[in-house]
Amino acid sequence: MRNRLKTLQALRAFAAMAVVFYHTIAATDHAYPDGTIPDSLMNIGWLGGFGVDVFFVISGFIMVYAHWGDFQLPSSQRRFWSNRLRRIVPNYWLLTTVGVLIILLMPSLSQHGRTFDPYWIIASYAFIPWTSDSGITMLVLGLGWTLNYEMYFYVVFSFALLFPRNLAIPLLVLVFLTSIAAGTFISSDAPLFKQVTSWLLIEFLCGVALAIAFKKGRSVQTSTAVLLVAITFPLLAMALLWRDNGAFPHYLRLVFYGTPALAIVLAATLSEGMRNLRVPAFIILLGDASYSIYLTHLFTLPATLKILPVLGIELYFLLNIVVLMVASAVVGVIFYKLFEHPTQKMLRPTKQLSARQ
Repeated sequence: MRNRLKTLQALRAFAAMAVVFYHTIAATDHAYPDGTIPDSLMNIGWLGGFGVDVFFVISGFIMVYAHWGDFQLPSSQRRFWSNRLRRIVPNYWLLTTVGVLIILLMPSLSQHGRTFDPYWIIASYAFIPWTSDSGITMLVLGLGWTLNYEMYFYVVFSFALLFPRNLAIPLLVLVFLTSIAAGTFISSDAPLFKQVTSWLLIEFLCGVALAIAFKKGRSVQTSTAVLLVAITFPLLAMALLWRDNGAFPHYLRLVFYGTPALAIVLAATLSEGMRNLRVPAFIILLGDASYSIYLTHLFTLPATLKILPVLGIELYFLLNIVVLMVASAVVGVIFYKLFEHPTQKMLRPTKQLSARQ
């Protein structure tokens, strides 16, 4: 499986660095408040959030691909949750703890006015959307909102594993479409309700559909794949039209970001059959470390911006962007090498198929 999914590892690297670019542009804009950064670059940076949607489609694909033979097996749920929790929890809990310590010990460095609220903090550790006493709906680790979606998908998928595959997949689709429909007819400001009824859940289903087609040996014409990838550009361009109005609703995000994410992951899966395909080793490394890069970069960016002036280094804004992105990648890879990878090896069951990793 590792050899056949190199393109998806490359996509993970792309998705992580796209999100890093998004936050790097925002951080650089904050560091250069005199309008030094051109609006065109700000717009391109804003599109980096599209990396999250790529992650969601990949996640739907990987869950079905990796657990294709696990449906209705007695130990499937235990193995599934063992793999998922080992993969997600250690990094997230450690860095959430760092965030809690910042709130307690250095509140001036806490973003978005976060204050200590034990219920909100517990909810953050438990991957539950929550509104704090101060009205903050973000988690302690701001990027954790995407992991809340992942965990909801895992809950529903693990339930589907109890059934035969030909019944489990339709059941999975039914649960998500029903919950999305409920959100259309029922209005609620509860963060958890908004999550379980979000249109973004369809992005996971897109990945599920791609995995089914991939496992069954079905494919689309190359011309169709090229067309799908081609329409990503006008869709992303149209997304910029909504920038002045703030973030667009999730059903529009599904169109402007979800469709391109589906097209790119489709192109990646189609390219798996290319015999001469070579993915550079450093891209594979970034893909392996993508989760660490994704979680650590919100610490790396402000820390780097504070360290550079102390060292007497003043950079032109474009060079500043490059330095911040490189620093985020390097710190993420180091974190992966020193913590994530060793922790996963330590927690891995003795008998573990590589396809489950």
